Amino acid sequence: MSYYFEDIEEEFGTNPYGLNTAIRNYTLVCTCGACPEQYDVFDQNGNEVGYIRLRHGRFSVRAAGQEVYSTTDTYGDGCFVDSDERSKYLNIAVKAIEGYWEINKNSI
Repeated sequence: MSYYFEDIEEEFGTNPYGLNTAIRNYTLVCTCGACPEQYDVFDQNGNEVGYIRLRHGRFSVRAAGQEVYSTTDTYGDGCFVDSDERSKYLNIAVKAIEGYWEINKNSI
């Protein structure tokens, strides 16, 4: 199944955090809005390809159970301080997930 931003609420239900988003060809579903702010990441075929989390000032990105990116350079502690910070780090996360799957194409 393909997930596009317009289909997010239909497929996953209304998100109480209002933070679901689509970046390039990925759908990010917010599973917790704060402490930690976290997302499950799905590709266009509906495969869960990543997990993003910001907790205690540590931003981490996982793909296939492996950490593919992390930093403590965020201003937010358990959630991003504003939409600019959120956009910046979610885009970085998607690039890291894309990079992982580009190297490991046949693992999905």
